[in-house]
This record gives sequence, C-alpha cells and structure tokens, in this order.
Amino acid sequence: MASTADTADTATDALSEDACEIPAAMRKHVIPRRGTGGEPRAVSPEAARYLAAWLAEHEAAVTAALEDPASEPGLVEEYRACRGDLTAATPRAAAVAGAFAISNDTPAYAAPADVVDAWIGVRGLAFAADATVELFGVAVATSFDGSRITGPQVHHRTADWPVSHEQDLRFELAGRLRAHLATASEPDHARAVEVLTRHRSAAPADDQTRQRLLTAFLLPERTDWVEADLADLAGDHRGTLGAWLAVCALTTADQVASFQSGQRAVWWIVGEPAVLWTGFAGTGNAFLPILSSRLDDMTNPDYVQRLLGVLTCVPSEEALQYLIDNLARKLYPGAALEAAKRFPRRALRLLATAAGHDTPAGRTAAHLLRIHVLAHQDLVRTELDSLDPTARGRVDDLLAAAVRVPDAQTDALPELFVSPPWLSDSGRQPAEPVVIKGLTAPTETVMAWQDGERQEWASRRITDRPDWDDDSLETIAKQIADDGSAHWYANSRFAATAPDALVRSVLPGWRPVSWQADAWVPALVARFGAEALPPVLRLARQHPADCSHLLAPFAAPEAALLAADWLSRLKSARPFALAWLN
Repeated sequence: MASTADTADTATDALSEDACEIPAAMRKHVIPRRGTGGEPRAVSPEAARYLAAWLAEHEAAVTAALEDPASEPGLVEEYRACRGDLTAATPRAAAVAGAFAISNDTPAYAAPADVVDAWIGVRGLAFAADATVELFGVAVATSFDGSRITGPQVHHRTADWPVSHEQDLRFELAGRLRAHLATASEPDHARAVEVLTRHRSAAPADDQTRQRLLTAFLLPERTDWVEADLADLAGDHRGTLGAWLAVCALTTADQVASFQSGQRAVWWIVGEPAVLWTGFAGTGNAFLPILSSRLDDMTNPDYVQRLLGVLTCVPSEEALQYLIDNLARKLYPGAALEAAKRFPRRALRLLATAAGHDTPAGRTAAHLLRIHVLAHQDLVRTELDSLDPTARGRVDDLLAAAVRVPDAQTDALPELFVSPPWLSDSGRQPAEPVVIKGLTAPTETVMAWQDGERQEWASRRITDRPDWDDDSLETIAKQIADDGSAHWYANSRFAATAPDALVRSVLPGWRPVSWQADAWVPALVARFGAEALPPVLRLARQHPADCSHLLAPFAAPEAALLAADWLSRLKSARPFALAWLN
C-alpha cells in the first residue's frame, strides 16, 4: 500500500527507494480508506439546508418527473410519502431526492456530493450508507421512446445511456461517503457496516453489480467482497462507474490480476485521476500491470501523461525498466527522468546497462544517463561498486568528463555574447516581410497521395462495438447535422459503414471530436478524398499536435496556410508543417 506521508521527492537512502509514496500534489486525489489515519471529515453544516431549499425551489421540475406516466410508481409513492422532508424520508426516498440533485436533466445542484453530508447531518452515517446504495439503483433521467426524447422520469434503470453522463457525480458522492467511513467512530462505523452487509444479501431492483461494487468500494478492507464482485464485473461493460469503483477497492496483486483478466473496459479508468491515485495508494507495486497495459494501447497524450505520472512513483525494478524499454516513445524520456530523480540508485544501474544498446531507446538512455550522472555526482560515486564492469566504465567516463570549465571573462567574449541585441532598447525596426508579387494561389483541393498511402489509410481498422452504440446510421447523421458531432465511436462506425450519400450530406458541417480520430479519419479520407477536407481541417486547427498529420494527402490552400502558421508558431506541429511544405 502506498503512503501519503510527507517525504522528500528524491530517495535519500537505498531503503527509501522501495517505499511507495504519493507526491504531495497528488494526495488530494486519493480517496481514503479505513486504517490509513487522518482527522475525521467534517460534515458540511449547510448541506441539509441547501438540499431542502433546492427541492423547494425546483418543485415544479420535481413534480413533473414524478407525474410522468413512465416513472415507476413505487419510487414515486415512497418519495411523496415524505414530500422531500429528510427527517421523515426512508433511505430510498432520500435516494430519489439525491437522484434529482445529481441528474443532468434537472436544474444544476451546486455541490452534489454534499447530499451525503445532508444525510449524515440529519440522519447519521448508517442512514447515509443506506441511501447511497439505494441511489446507485435509482435514476432521474430522460429516455428515448422510439420517436422522441421524453422529459425526466424516476426509475431504476441506472444503466441507461443518459445516466452515464452523471457517473462522475455518483463516483464523487461515493468517495465522500468513503471518506466519512474512513474516520468514523467505531460505533458509527459498525452500524454502517451492518447496513452495507444487509444490502449485499438483498436482491437490488436493478444494476446489482454496481450496487454490490459500491459496498466493496466503501469497505475495501472486506477483501472477500471485493474478490466476489470482481467476478461479477467481468460481464459489466456498460460504463466507467463499475471499473472506477473496482479499481479503488483493490488491495492485493491477485485482485489486480482478476480485474485485468475480466474487465474489457479497463482503459476507461484513465479518465479519472482519483481512480489512478487511489488504486495505486491501495495496491502499491501491484498496480503496475494496470498502468503498463493501458500505456501499451494508449495514444492520447493527456492520458499517457496521466498514466506515466503514476507509474513514475512505482518503486520497483519492473516499473523503471518499463520506462527505459519505451524511451523511444514520446513523453517517456521525461517520465524516466522523473522516476530517476525519485529512485536515483536504481536508475543509475538500469540506465547504465541500457545505454550500451545501439537502438533508439538505448541512445536515449545514454543521454539520460549523462544527465543523471551530472545531477547526482556524489551519490553516483558511492554506488560505483554496485555496477557491473561495463556499466561502471560508462559511468566512469561521464564522471571524468564532468570537469567544470571556469567562467570566461567578459572581455574575452565577442560583443554579441556580452550584449545581445534582443536585450537592448536600441529601437531596431523589424525586417519587412518578403512579398513576391504576381503569384496566384490555387483554389481547388486535389489529393496528393504517396505510393500505397491511400490503400494503407483505407485499411485502417476502426472501433466498432455494437454493445456501445445501437443508434441507426440515420440517427447518427441527424446528431452530426444538429450538434456537429456524434460520440467518437458513433463517428467511427458512421464514417466506415454509412452509405456514401448519407456521409456526404454531413461532411461540410461535421466537427468531429479528436478522441481516437487517428483510428477512423484516415479511412474517411481514403473513401471520400477532397470532400473530407472540412472535418479534417477542423480537427487539425483545434488539435494540431495530434491531428495535423491527417492533412498530409490534401494539396489545398487551407492546408498550406495552416502549415505556414504552424511552421512559425507551433513546435508540436512543426515536423508535419515541414513535411507538408516539402
């Protein structure tokens, strides 16, 4: 288990290089568990008052949902029996009020997780635990009846697509309750455990997997609950919430292995930093397979950075070796340096060995080794005897070359070095731009495919998961026409399988999201050629670092202007700009 205690970022002795430590800046993301210490969490004093005021202010919206014919009568009757009064509410009635508060289809609620504080403040921790489990089986959401989107309804269908948009709020609310449980008094904690145990033996109305997972998330010390629920999770592919709860409940390497083998949607966990840091805090070194398996498949740079941020804290030989083995990939050298700062002895040994390989990763390792040796010369000299002869020879050479050259006197330097013109206020005027007159830019777009490039783009495999999206192609086309884009996997399926005429009808106004664009946009370009320029241009303008290369086959004036702009302004897109202009 990883520690959240205050420690230095750089290991000061060999033993400290085997300790799991959460960086100070990341501790805010760790959801505590019982037994890890900490002060009792205070209950927000305004939470109950705000909940009552919000329900009163939006009574019309609440009433409309309750009166909808599709709302489930049992839930409606139980809520109406207390009229929203928390002092008289059953846990399920309180859960309905909570479902109104976190719904995306009702007026905004200032701090949805404070609903837990309202329950604790008025009725106690055990009631809050009861109501939270009930909430994970209740939803207030719109639905699609085949011809139109309905108004909000109260029902048990928490796996419906509209409810997926509030999974982050449900997770935040569950995290708030777990924080209260972690530091509760023994009597209060015991009563809450009794309630959660009862829920596990009951048969929830719907979404049994997630309600049971919630109980394991709240009490991760019940490893028997966690292990039983991981088996159920293997068949739950409906959203991120189940995976989030499961990762935060993990404790052992066997549980990590069970999660890895049974959960197809494990990559979803990278979207929530609290999941990654809480998972690492609970499992320590055992968390490495979850991180490395996601990194193997991940191309989104933000998510890669997030995963690497956790992996650099894993104090194991395998973790650092994974970074070194992947030094040829973008973002990995910086992560390896960060890990080397935390674990300098281990990094010295592994980098000195890797630096002998004549590969892109080996050459990068040699560069990082030089940086590492120069930054830690005293420590390196104490560790020389631990290196094998070949590795020690490399390090000895670096130490021998690390002789500081005395600073030069200013009178021995050229004037340009002493007084660079960009630091003076001499009033120099910028040079006039060079303008070549008489040139006319082409106005049409033509395709400039390289040999075999179109065939390669056309053969790209797209993500097509019917269990993720069952909308018709006509529905997806309407969503693109109305909103500019569909969800990324709907975009992918539509681009690959929709009839030509249907795709052409949305191409001029299509504003696709960049997520996984590299997986399906090439096939779209190969299929429609110059007609696909509008959506590709929008992607390239908004995400030049990730999507500029998608303009490669377009010989278009718009692409030329973008390439010229990137060449002078954006380091991340400069390689593509040079390639396109050449």
